[in-house]
Amino acid sequence: MSLFAQHRDEFQTLVKMANEDIRLIRITPSFTTLDDDNEWPRQNIGISQKRWAEYKRLFSRVRTDGITKPLDSPQRIEFPINEAGMAPAGSSKGLVYSSTPLTPVLPSLDALTPDRYSDDKGHTRVYRHIEDHWYIYFYLDD
Repeated sequence: MSLFAQHRDEFQTLVKMANEDIRLIRITPSFTTLDDDNEWPRQNIGISQKRWAEYKRLFSRVRTDGITKPLDSPQRIEFPINEAGMAPAGSSKGLVYSSTPLTPVLPSLDALTPDRYSDDKGHTRVYRHIEDHWYIYFYLDD
């Protein structure tokens, strides 16, 4: 949470930029993903090189590996901070901005019992509210 408090303005700038770049659903320092094209490398990265450089600068300042805007939840902008494992299994913890309320919201993510919050596919998605539209998230895919 101190990371968010220290870099609130940079996170807000990244949200604004991501909302403006509506066709991009994943932006990292090394690649981008468009809503209709996940091939890489490709000529059209979806934004200018100057814009991508600004994303990279801000990612470095806030210590995130990038931004994800899930296709099934376009109101969310996720900032992974700590990831472990490999797809399709693994875990991720980070910050998320959401224009709509997220659930379930827990008072703490530290003493989490993942089985209690898993769906029928073994996916755990839980949140801790920070302020306004901001949450800490924890995702676990078994």
